[in-house]
Order: sequence, then C-alpha cells, then structure tokens
Amino acid sequence: MDASVGGPGPWDRSRWPSITPVPAPRNPGRTRVQILDAALGVIADRGHAGTTMQRVADTAGVDKALLHYYFTSKAGLLAAAIVHLGDRLLADVEAAVAGLDDPAEVVEVGFGTMWDHVVGDPRLHAAWLSLYAAAITDPALAEPVRKVRARYREMVRARLSAMLAAGWRASLPDAAMVTLVLASIDGFTVALLEDGRTPALDEAIAATQEMVRALFGRA
Repeated sequence: MDASVGGPGPWDRSRWPSITPVPAPRNPGRTRVQILDAALGVIADRGHAGTTMQRVADTAGVDKALLHYYFTSKAGLLAAAIVHLGDRLLADVEAAVAGLDDPAEVVEVGFGTMWDHVVGDPRLHAAWLSLYAAAITDPALAEPVRKVRARYREMVRARLSAMLAAGWRASLPDAAMVTLVLASIDGFTVALLEDGRTPALDEAIAATQEMVRALFGRA
C-alpha cells in the first residue's frame, strides 16, 4: 500500500516504539567495579558455566542493560573479571615484596602475604580456579588468564633476579624456581578449598617455605 494513502506504512520510523537509552551511571568507575565484584561472587558460587548476565546484574543490584553498556557480552564481562581478579590477587603481594632481595624475607613476606589473601578471601581464589580451568577450553578466556599468569611469573622472576643481583645463587634454574613457587601456591589453594585450613596443610606450607629458602646460598 502506498504510504500516502491511509496513513503511514509499516516501515515509517515514526511508528516504531522509542528505545530508552541506558543512562550513563553517575560514577562509572565505581559501578564497573561493583559489577565485576558481583561477577566474581557469582563465578565462585556457580562456576563459569553457571554465570549469567542476569545473575550478575541481580547480585550487583543493577539493571542488566548496564552490563551490556560496559562489557557488551558475557565473554567481555568474564574477560574483564579476570583482569580485575588479577589486580585483586596480586596487588598486595607485589607491594609487599617490592625491594626485597633476601631469600628468607622474600619467602616469608611474599608467601605469607599471598597465603593470608587466600585464607582471608577463599571465594576469590575459587573464582580464579574456575576461570583458569574454563580457559583451557574457552579461547575467549585464554588470553586474559595468560596475562594474569604472566604477571604472577614476572613478580616471582623479578624477586629472583633481585636476589641473584644481591649475591645469592639458586640451586634450580630460574624457570624451574618460578614453576615451583607458582605450583606450590596453586596446590595449597586447592587443598584449602577442599578441606579448609588444617594442621597438615600448615605443616606442608611451612616445609615448602623452608625448602625454597634452602635452595638459595651465597655465591
């Protein structure tokens, strides 16, 4: 039908319902962090597969449209959550060990700070392990997870370089030492999430710290 006869035709844009735009939040930085923290909580509780945009929105107390405003999709949200999680996991440890070059201090302060973080917020580490496992088969998560792991390795490697520069020597090659430290943290975190903090776990941690310290001697 000719649109000039009998009123506007179906493709006349004036007949389409208006779409209310998502208003920009008053404090976008805080709202974004609020959403990412909520996402980590949902991931810790339900895992990667059980995390949905609606559940995150409900947990954060915001409209789901805001999640699309910030992150476009679930993949974008999860990728941002991984980066945010890396900041939360590592910032305190990086600050605590900065400038240290004595093996005993590095092991005690670095390992202690990391472990206090694990014990103090195990759900955060449960979220990390869930995302880390999901990244093995989900290419969208692989790259942000790789970057967080690289940041872990670089932190350990930097302290190792500082110790060597201060006149210490290590019994293991650099790559093996970095792998040992990271694997220890990963393994103890899994043990904590499975059985809680037990005397056996504390003993194993203390023995591992002593073992790492013993791998260093004066050049």
